[in-house]
Amino acid sequence: MSDLAETAFRRHYRQVFRYGHGVAAALRDAIAALPESQRRVVVMKLLEGRSFAEIAARLGASEAACKMRLSRALERLRDELAPWSGHGPSPVARALAAIGPQPVIHAVVEFRRPSDVVVDLATGREHERVEQTEYWYDRDRSLLRTRLTVDGVFITEAVESRSGLETDVGHFAGGGVAPRLDPALAGFATRYREALADGSAKVVGHATVDGRNATVIRISVPDGGSEDVDVDSDTYRPLSFTYTTPDGKSSSSWRVVEIESIPGDPSLFRPPQLSPPRPTEGETGGGRVVTAAEAATALGRPALWAGERLGDLALAELRLEHGRTRWTDGRRGEARVLELRYGRRRAGDWVQIGEATSVDGAFAIGVSGVAGGFPVPPEGSIAVTGVPGVSHFWRGELRVGDVYVSLMSTSRELLMAAARSLRPLG
Repeated sequence: MSDLAETAFRRHYRQVFRYGHGVAAALRDAIAALPESQRRVVVMKLLEGRSFAEIAARLGASEAACKMRLSRALERLRDELAPWSGHGPSPVARALAAIGPQPVIHAVVEFRRPSDVVVDLATGREHERVEQTEYWYDRDRSLLRTRLTVDGVFITEAVESRSGLETDVGHFAGGGVAPRLDPALAGFATRYREALADGSAKVVGHATVDGRNATVIRISVPDGGSEDVDVDSDTYRPLSFTYTTPDGKSSSSWRVVEIESIPGDPSLFRPPQLSPPRPTEGETGGGRVVTAAEAATALGRPALWAGERLGDLALAELRLEHGRTRWTDGRRGEARVLELRYGRRRAGDWVQIGEATSVDGAFAIGVSGVAGGFPVPPEGSIAVTGVPGVSHFWRGELRVGDVYVSLMSTSRELLMAAARSLRPLG
C-alpha cells in the first residue's frame, strides 16, 4: 500500500501538491467515483487512521471483507492516478486524467465579443456582453444539452440527438449533435476528451492565460478546422480555447469556467420545459409618411426623436409603419411602429430610428430581447453591435420609459449621438 493514493491520504493531502494541483482534483474525483462500500473503507482507514477491527465493527462486516474492499479501491485509484505518478506521462495524458472518467462531460464556457457591448449613455463606460453556455455531453449516447445565458439572463435551452432537436420553444426534426452551435464550441464540446483519449491531440506550445502558465494542446475537429486548448500547466484543466477554420482564420478565445465528468443520468437529457409563447419572426411595412404632430401620439404614448437635426443631418422622413410578427404558438401579432430617418442612405451618413411600445412592435423593429433574444439593456444604457473598420453600419437597442428603440447608422459616433439626443417629440 505504498502507491500515490495511499500516500496522499495518509498525509491528509499535505504532500499531494508536490505532484501538482491537478492530482488533488483527480484524486478527489476518483474517490468520489468509488462504490460507497469501498469509499467508506478508504476514508476510515487512510484518512481517519482507524484499525481494520474498528472499521469492521462500524460497517458490520468482517475484517477480511474490509481488507478486500480497500485492496480493490486502491487498485481503482492506482489506475485513475497513473498519469500523475512519476515524470513520464505527457501533458495530454494528464489533461485527460484531469477531466475524469465519468461518461458525461459537464462544462461552463464563456464568450465575449468586442463587437457586442453595452454602453452607459451618461458616463460612456462599456462592457462586452458575456455569452455563457453550460453543456452536458454524452458521447456514447450522442446526446448534447446546452443552456445559454447572456449577462446572466436566460436565452434558450436545447437537447440535441441524432433524431432531432428539443428546445424550450418546441421540437425540430433533423439529426446530428451540435450542428447548430458555434464551430468553436461544437468542436471543444464534442472532441476535446475524445482527442485526448485517442492520441490525436498534440502539444504545440506554451502560453500565459490570465497570469497562469499554460500548455497549448491542439485537437482536430470534424469540419477540418482545429482547436487550440490552453490547459493550466499545474492542474492540466483547460483555461480557454480558440478555433481555427480550415482556411486558417482564428476565432476569438472562449474561456472555460469549469469542466468535469459526471455519472450518466437520463434526467439530464429530458426535453427542456417549454418557455411561454413568443415572437420568432417579425417585419415592418405598408406604412405612410406622417407629420411630426401625427407621429407624436401615433404609438399611444409620447414618441421620441432627436430633433429637426442631428448634427449635420436633417430629419428626412417620419413614417408610421405596420409591424407584423409570428409567434411560436402560431398566432400572428400586429402593432404600430414609428420610423425616423436622418440623412439619406445614398448620400453619405445616415441614422434610422425605430420605435415601438409593445412586444410585437419591438420585435418587428429588431429589439429581439423582448422575446428571448439578447436582453434589452437597463434603461440609461444602449447595446451596440458593430466592428470598427469592417461594419457597413452599426446597430443599437435601448429602452426609454415604455418605448423600445432600435437604431442603425453608418457610424458608431452618429449612433451614440442619436441615442443621447432622444427626447419626447412635440
